[in-house]
Amino acid sequence: MLRLTSVTACYGRITALHGVSLHVDEGEVVALIGANGAGKTTLLHAVSGLLQPRSGSVRFDGKLVTGLPVERLVRLGISHVPEGRMLFPDMTVHENLLLGAYRRPRAEKRALLDEQFERVYAIFPQLRGRAAQLAGTLSGGEQQMLAIGRALMSRPKLLLLDEPTMGLAPMVARDILKVVGALQKQGTTVLMVEQNARAALKVAQRGYVLETGRIVLEGTAHELARDPEVQRAYLGSGYKRLPDG
Repeated sequence: MLRLTSVTACYGRITALHGVSLHVDEGEVVALIGANGAGKTTLLHAVSGLLQPRSGSVRFDGKLVTGLPVERLVRLGISHVPEGRMLFPDMTVHENLLLGAYRRPRAEKRALLDEQFERVYAIFPQLRGRAAQLAGTLSGGEQQMLAIGRALMSRPKLLLLDEPTMGLAPMVARDILKVVGALQKQGTTVLMVEQNARAALKVAQRGYVLETGRIVLEGTAHELARDPEVQRAYLGSGYKRLPDG
């Protein structure tokens, strides 16, 4: 579904990605793990059109999409939940969700908008009762639910998640990651940046490790969770191996 080939991306004179190649197959959850500053967010920006690669290619559903603007990529089926959520705090939950569907064709909006609202409220029932509440007054967990729900309003094929559990209480973080697994079962493909590598590898099927803008390791989640270097650098000394199977 998604394939990056030798992608280099820069901020001014600073190169943030150095010839990165990776792929995400349809129906997968793929985790990107690495230290702060490794280039994980930059990679998502390069996929979603927020940053234009200096070289290399990005293909989605077999089409070359390198350099396309964000709105075109949303129409093609890519939605991005950014780090920090980027909600409109002075707008209601309903209004924030409605903005997530603004790039859908007008006729399709009329036919399917209510259906999309119902899907989001089924996934995040807490939001249904807060539809008229200002987004800025929600708890951190509810704001993350709203950010994901807004992205789902465009009916994406590929969902990009940037640090979905950052700053959340452990129980809320677990609930968010359960939603990621549920979305995969419903047919949504996910590329996820997650600082909590242990949690990411529990929900993902495959993963990549980024260091200073380069892919240094890739494999199944099972393989990465057992890799001594991954355990040492990202899982912590108290990490317990995942059970087989």
